[in-house]
Amino acid sequence: MADDEAWIGVNCPICGGGSHDDVFTHVNRLFDVDTESTLQRCRACGLQLTNPQPRGRALSKLYEADYYTHEPPQGFRARVRRVLQRMQVRGPLARLRLELERRSNLRRFAMRLSPTEFKLPKGLSLLDYGCGRGVTVKIASDLGLDAHGIEPDARAREQAVRRGLRVHESFEALDSASSPSGERATFDRIVLSHVLEHVPEPRELLERLRSRLRPAGLLLLSVPNADSMQAQVFREHWIGYDMPRHLWHFSPATLRRFVESVGLEVRAERTVELSFYARDSAREMLRVTGRAVPYRISSAREIERKGLGAEVVMVLANG
Repeated sequence: MADDEAWIGVNCPICGGGSHDDVFTHVNRLFDVDTESTLQRCRACGLQLTNPQPRGRALSKLYEADYYTHEPPQGFRARVRRVLQRMQVRGPLARLRLELERRSNLRRFAMRLSPTEFKLPKGLSLLDYGCGRGVTVKIASDLGLDAHGIEPDARAREQAVRRGLRVHESFEALDSASSPSGERATFDRIVLSHVLEHVPEPRELLERLRSRLRPAGLLLLSVPNADSMQAQVFREHWIGYDMPRHLWHFSPATLRRFVESVGLEVRAERTVELSFYARDSAREMLRVTGRAVPYRISSAREIERKGLGAEVVMVLANG
């Protein structure tokens, strides 16, 4: 696409519908962005979307803030944290941590990675699409997987490469690096974490990733939950909306319909409550409106049981 700055009206990527109702209009001043955006809801299928949407230079300018590419923490505490993260993905500690998270309001690290439904045995191949600095690629590599990442942002990609991680600019660069003949690389596991909501062509991306899954492969997908309790409480101040960077705003139902429409089967599904989303949303609402809205999680388990956690996590397979 040309580098021209543009804002365009879009149709729903799930049903193709072009008839939408406005939900709210908001000026987002998070992360050096100062742009008025409108959240709409598709009348046919209920998907919420930012409309109109930025393209070309208008889109790329939104990603110039440093919060996407800050340097990873260093030192002893950072090394210990990485070790603990690996232990929470596989093995006895992963099962223990998952059970504790299900019974308490602990930070939901293990639940987000679905260690029971998205197992990572040594020797499997893994691709993290939109991997940023390569945190998941690093964890998977340390666990003995053949791990790769794709990251279009040059600054984040360079940080990952400097750490010795195999992170590529595109599918084409990945294929060239993986095989002398440039054969299409395929994977046992694919991670797509908080990426789909940013992509102008989400259907095309899911179809490409589906074609890269091996026959028994699994895809771990996570996005903010537009039906969450936090979205209901904080509305336009909820950081999960992050318009206009976030173009699509999925609920569990609309995400399920979308992935099934591209031939993926939902093997596992949950919502996960994220306390830091609530904390940052409350701060933003107080800053903008001067009003403090209390949001105390009495039971993350109950919120998640109702499908109202701040994040939707799905494990998918080829249908």
